[in-house]
Amino acid sequence: MKHIPKVQFDMTKQVLNDVEKMKKEKLLEESIIEKNDELKHLIEHFNGMDIEDFKSE
Repeated sequence: MKHIPKVQFDMTKQVLNDVEKMKKEKLLEESIIEKNDELKHLIEHFNGMDIEDFKSE
C-alpha cells in the first residue's frame, strides 16, 4: 500500500465529510419543500381559498 501524506489524507477526508453534509442538507431541503407543499394544501383546505390570497393579507 502506497503511503499517502497526512495532509492529503486529511483534505480528502474533509471533502468526503463535506459531500456527506451536503447530501444530508439536500435531503433536508427536499423534505422541507415537501412539508411546505403539505402546509400550502392544508391552508388552502382550511380557508377554502387560494394560497396566493392568503399571502397577500
